[in-house]
Amino acid sequence: MPYLIKPSLQNYSWGDTKYLQELIGEQQEIGKPLAEIWFGAHPKAPSLAITEKGEIPMDKLLQDMPENMLGTEQNIALPFLLKILAAAEPLSLQVHPDKQTAQNGFRKEEQEGIPLNDPKRSFKDPNHKPELICALTPFIAMCGFRPFEEIIRNFHILGIIEIWQKFSAFNKNPSKNTLRDLFSQILESESSQLEEVMHCLEIIQPKLSPKLKFTCQICKHLNEFYPLDSGIVSPLLLNTFTLQPGQAIFLDAGILHSYIQGAGIEIMANSDNVIRGGLTPKYISREILFAITRFETYLPQLIHPYMKINELVSYPTPAEEFYLSRLILEGTYILDNLHKPLLVFCFKGSFTTDDGFSLERGKAMFISFAERPVTLSGSADLFIASIP
Repeated sequence: MPYLIKPSLQNYSWGDTKYLQELIGEQQEIGKPLAEIWFGAHPKAPSLAITEKGEIPMDKLLQDMPENMLGTEQNIALPFLLKILAAAEPLSLQVHPDKQTAQNGFRKEEQEGIPLNDPKRSFKDPNHKPELICALTPFIAMCGFRPFEEIIRNFHILGIIEIWQKFSAFNKNPSKNTLRDLFSQILESESSQLEEVMHCLEIIQPKLSPKLKFTCQICKHLNEFYPLDSGIVSPLLLNTFTLQPGQAIFLDAGILHSYIQGAGIEIMANSDNVIRGGLTPKYISREILFAITRFETYLPQLIHPYMKINELVSYPTPAEEFYLSRLILEGTYILDNLHKPLLVFCFKGSFTTDDGFSLERGKAMFISFAERPVTLSGSADLFIASIP
């Protein structure tokens, strides 16, 4: 029998005041920022499983019955975390660590006695955080450095090549090292330099190509929320784009990024490690950020499977911890877990299972490793999280 799962709510200040509240039926939360809902077993905020014994935190449920839930006695932790996020304001300019960095950083901060809830804590767990974000609404984001020649061209077109002394070296010899030096200098910019950038953008924006005009609009948008924060320049160096509903991108460790606006479903390794470099009132750790950021061109690959009625389609990634699928259900469908744990989120509609379990919009259920194939009946749009 599947378990109904109640998510944990994250009320970060950048959250939308209506989207998630309406999605999951939390009417009392409308008007207050609700940034993310978590489905999973992360110790910071585990979801609650509704059982015959009452509500049990997911991490405890899995630890008590690992063989029945996950299929192995050694693996007592759900390897993935599923989130629905809704950003009304930009998220921080951030990067996630690889596993070795996370393990070393977590161990060091534990030895130093830094509490897990300390605002200056960088590593909340010893895990890496590869992630996939799939848009539920038009979703504006930036991630990964543009081709070097494109960065150089943008700076020339915008007339900002003399604002930072390190640009000259990057212009003459574009490389990982000269990009790193330039970006480091940009993040240490004086307010007067940032004012000059915004002035240049304002003057030339009407003459720009649609692509560069869109990038400049993002710079201005960031400046509205974080006036003269050095992170407002980052769209000129990072790829900027809008994901349409159903489109997704994968982000590996070391890829600098920020989600600007919109709602999406996000699946990741079971981690909450975020290293921030700007666009935030939270703790910034640029030393760690520069140690793990990949200062190379990264062109995000669009993942957009063709949807068919009653056909399970996937969003493939190289991640070992998670696998996201989607199902447009009309009528009946036999969902085979293939001896893997599944977490099913109902984005639209509703359905029932052959053993009488029902799920409606905004709800989720957990199907354990030990469950037999489940027959679904109804009309629904489902996202299904599992392992490869």
